[in-house]
This record gives sequence, structure tokens and C-alpha cells, in this order.
Amino acid sequence: MVIVGRYLKILEIILITLLYTCNVLASEKFPAGPSKTSETIFVSHFIEMARKSSCSNVINRLFIIDKQLVLWSRVGNCKDAGYAQVLFGNSPDSRLCENMDSKSGQRTGCRDKKYSIMFHTIIENLEKTNLGLDSTHSVDPIRF
Repeated sequence: MVIVGRYLKILEIILITLLYTCNVLASEKFPAGPSKTSETIFVSHFIEMARKSSCSNVINRLFIIDKQLVLWSRVGNCKDAGYAQVLFGNSPDSRLCENMDSKSGQRTGCRDKKYSIMFHTIIENLEKTNLGLDSTHSVDPIRF
């Protein structure tokens, strides 16, 4: 009976450790929607990028769209590059679309044309909670 009690205690410790580990990992990353590639959005990487931005003292917001895209919208009091809206895939390295101020003027465009209409709708509706997207899309703010 003592041996069974020890095994149960060890099993309990293992289960608690696993649950704790899963909870920590879940708080760092936001799983993407169902897909064959099972992409994961690492929210902490986007938060770090947004916090380090040098020109975001007026607006600095992040949104997860459809559990697979991230929108960053920022505005700051800068002489150059005073605003930007960028649509990303699952990491800050995967820029899909951008609308930004630059030394040579406004730059707007999408590397992947399938996001062009959505991105145009978003930049025209930044003040709306759903970013102008219809009910087939989910829009979740990332608080930081």
C-alpha cells in the first residue's frame, strides 16, 4: 500500500508539472486556426516589437485576426515614419501588407495579393473594434 501511495504521489507531481508547462506555453503563444501546417502566433514576439518601436507614442495596438494574422497599428510624433499599419503572418518576420509613412512618402501594398482587399478595409476602419471586417472574421486585441 505504501508503494502505491508513492507512485500516486509521483504521478501527481508529473501531472502538475505538465499542466503548469502547458499553461505557461499557452500564455506565450496563441494557436492559429485550423490549418494543415499548424502555425503558431508567438504573441510575445509581437509585443516585444511593439514595445521597442521608436515612434508609437500616440497609438500602439496589436490585433489577432482569424487566429492566424496579426495587425500592428502605430502612430507617433516623429518627423519621418510617423505612422504604420502592418499585417503579418505568424511572426514579425512575415510581413504581408503595409501602409506607412516614409521619407519618400506613403507606401502601401501587399506582398500577397490575396490580403489586399482585407488590408484596405482594415486601414479604412482602424477606429472600429472589428476593423471593418464582417462577422466571418474574428478580431482580438492583444493587450500589452
